[in-house]
Amino acid sequence: MVEDSCTQCGVCASVCPVGNIAMDDKNGKISLSDRCFMCFACVHHCPSNAIHIKGEVSRNRFRNSNVKLSEIVKANSQGNI
Repeated sequence: MVEDSCTQCGVCASVCPVGNIAMDDKNGKISLSDRCFMCFACVHHCPSNAIHIKGEVSRNRFRNSNVKLSEIVKANSQGNI
C-alpha cells in the first residue's frame, strides 16, 4: 500500500531488485506489478515512509548502516541481484 505522503522521489523503484516498481507519469504515483518477492527494500528505504505492508504492526524502518543506498542502486542497475 502506498500512502498519499509519497513524494514520487523514485527511491523505491531504484532499490527494487526485480523492477517491480515504476513511476506512473500519468497520475503522479508509483505503480506496483506482481513480481515482488518481499525483500522490503522499498519499505525500508522510502524517505517519506509512504510504503506499507498489509497488516503492518510498526512504522519503524531498518537500514543496514554498513550498506549505502547508492550501493544498492548500483548493484540493481548492474543486474547483480
